[in-house]
Amino acid sequence: MDAKKYLEDVKFIDYEIDSLEKEKERLLQSLESSPDISEEKVTSSPAGSYDDKVIKVVEKRSKLEDKINSKVDELVDLKEEAIDMIDQLDNRWHRIILRRRYIDGDSLVDITNDLPYVYKSVNRLHDEAMENFRKIYNMS
Repeated sequence: MDAKKYLEDVKFIDYEIDSLEKEKERLLQSLESSPDISEEKVTSSPAGSYDDKVIKVVEKRSKLEDKINSKVDELVDLKEEAIDMIDQLDNRWHRIILRRRYIDGDSLVDITNDLPYVYKSVNRLHDEAMENFRKIYNMS
């Protein structure tokens, strides 16, 4: 297994969950933007047309919520595992940088702004941390 890909998977699950949440919101908005039902529309519309739309939206939303919940469970498990693995590194700066980069999703520039190092040093520390991570877990 590739160490960087393993750690980046944590970030990508976050992005996927965000995307699914936005899709769920779009479904809700499509339901809310549907015209209100009035007595005239009910008698002049084909039977169940609005109800069918509502049912389809609710079913889609329910499936999306199930998918989101599954992804959240996956993310929590993966993050716990990754944090435990990162915590095995001896160097505290390595732990901080890998946590910030792959668990919190911060860029190296953002990390540099919060640490007493210049970007070049943070980048070097990141490379060292990744190398140590690979060695500990026999990853490529």
